[in-house]
Amino acid sequence: MEREELQRNVEAYIGSPIRELVKMRGGASPREFWKITLQAPHYFPADELLVMVFPDDYAASLQDYMDVDYYLKRMGVPTPRLFEIWQEGKLLFLEFVDAPTLEEWVNARQLPIELALREALEFLKHIQTTCKYERHCPAFRRPMDETFFQFEFDHHFRLHLLERFFKTRLTAAEENALTDFRETLIRELSVPPTLFVHRDYQSSNLMAYFNGYDRIHFKLIDFQDARYGNPLYDMVSLLWDSYLNTPADLREQLLAEYFDFQKHLPGGWTSQEEFYRKSYLFAIQRKLHDAGAFSKNFQRVGNGTYKKFILPTIEMVIALLQHFPEFRTVQDILQQCLSEVKA
Repeated sequence: MEREELQRNVEAYIGSPIRELVKMRGGASPREFWKITLQAPHYFPADELLVMVFPDDYAASLQDYMDVDYYLKRMGVPTPRLFEIWQEGKLLFLEFVDAPTLEEWVNARQLPIELALREALEFLKHIQTTCKYERHCPAFRRPMDETFFQFEFDHHFRLHLLERFFKTRLTAAEENALTDFRETLIRELSVPPTLFVHRDYQSSNLMAYFNGYDRIHFKLIDFQDARYGNPLYDMVSLLWDSYLNTPADLREQLLAEYFDFQKHLPGGWTSQEEFYRKSYLFAIQRKLHDAGAFSKNFQRVGNGTYKKFILPTIEMVIALLQHFPEFRTVQDILQQCLSEVKA
């Protein structure tokens, strides 16, 4: 939405003028984020707000955002305050949180990555132990099942990454290998859902701040696409975060520590061998989705912000595939894609 149009719409809706309107950095979705500063007296209980603008084909998420936000607040998970939802205008009015994301803290070298990940993992544990099943929450009506994983593979990985970004042409043998790979991921990851899953639990969706003590405090954002799934999904989304340069030894250390925690969760794995296999498979699936989403964003709006993450994300997948010799052909396909782009 153009600045002038947004300003006219908001001023007409609230009946008071906007003093300042600043476009904020957004994510890989087509939503826009604007910071507005209002002139007193005005409609809202704060002078500064964050306005989230939903495009027409994304407007259904307005209601989901509100419903999941209320759910999280009932479960004791901090989120930015939701002031109002304007369905007709496709706008959300939120508290403006004057705090960097965890990604910004780490990449500005103001926070050691080990501390950041440990605190974010503790926050995830809090979410996973306190967020109980509630049928009113839309997340629990969206299971991470075979249909979910089929779409993720076919739409994000196959279509937007392999075909449209890399423009890959596969041999018959490679097609067969990719089909076997697809079926294995879908079969092994379509486990019975047991917990609330944020679906995009990574450093860019954690507002991080300090209150004078050593512990980091968080406010969770971008949760409107939450699902009903397995606890490993959010865990691998954090430990294999495309926006952070996480050392492999730190990742494996945190993974080992998380194994002891998740054994006691519904849907957790008591077998260490099975835990690691599922973790690596979830991480592969998640990273293929991310690379495809980055590619889709670049193709849709020409935004190079996320294009730079595609190759490093694929390198994560190649490293993960080392654990699965049976997927060597898929590893070779991705390695060839990387080599051609780099050349």
